[in-house]
Amino acid sequence: MRVVLAGYGQYGRKAAEKLLEKFPQGEITVIDRAGCFYHKRKLALWIIEEIDDTDFFLSRPEAENLRFINDKAERINFNSRSVYLKDSGSISFDRLILCCGSLPKRKSIPGENKKGVFYLTAVSDPLDVKQRWKMFENICIYVSTSIGLEFAEILTKQKKNIKVFLDLGPRISYQARDFFASKGVDAYPDIDIVEIFGEADSRAVKLSSGKIIAADVIFIDAESMPNLNLLKNSGYISTFEEFSWEKFIREIKNVYICGEMADTGILERKVFPASRPDLDKLCEDVVGSLDSPEGFSNSFAFNQDFESLEELVARKF
Repeated sequence: MRVVLAGYGQYGRKAAEKLLEKFPQGEITVIDRAGCFYHKRKLALWIIEEIDDTDFFLSRPEAENLRFINDKAERINFNSRSVYLKDSGSISFDRLILCCGSLPKRKSIPGENKKGVFYLTAVSDPLDVKQRWKMFENICIYVSTSIGLEFAEILTKQKKNIKVFLDLGPRISYQARDFFASKGVDAYPDIDIVEIFGEADSRAVKLSSGKIIAADVIFIDAESMPNLNLLKNSGYISTFEEFSWEKFIREIKNVYICGEMADTGILERKVFPASRPDLDKLCEDVVGSLDSPEGFSNSFAFNQDFESLEELVARKF
């Protein structure tokens, strides 16, 4: 059986391990355009060197029947069972597992494409982040979920000129502001970054208050949405809103969905656990269903009670 796995984040990596266990003689191909793979939730700890490379970067399983293609999957032909890549032609499959994860819901700030501006859930080059952290002192962090809150808390352990902008709702933002103030860090509820200045690199930001402050490195913790770009490019949907998991499972055979792509509640979520105790079972369920051509989505596994943002802040701050 030829199994193609699109995406090598935490779910893709675990799915690859499960594939090797279930199909030791199968032909397994992983497609991901990232130059390196790492634990996204450990980025702040790695930046300030509380963990080393061994704990931060994801290793690749070693097996003769497993190969990696460092390329972007651009579209799928569901009829011919082929995935078309940006630079490497196409690859056929008997089964296709989509582990494309999530994307940040970009804020469309003028200047956000300058160097030194990073969306936390979409950092492609962590080495660049770490180098800039070491080089510069003026750091801005925009926080809208528990991911950014945790990230800012860790970075403020080091003495730099850090400004934190809190978009967590009035009560929680002011509670978090008081916490950061106790650490000697300026934090601002209800003030947003509206423009980023600089030539090629970020050098300053304009705030919604009208004030302009120095900012050499900017981290943006935006809300997330399932990464459905591959399905859009394949002509299956034209907008995110029209997508239905149930319809997809009913109509598309031999294609399986795993991880945050199947998290239909992600747009409303403010709290994201640092680890997922159900990760192993999620991937095992998907791989276990490959014997059947019927589509499969483990989105049901996300319908669990997450800690509320209020509970998180009360517990940690």
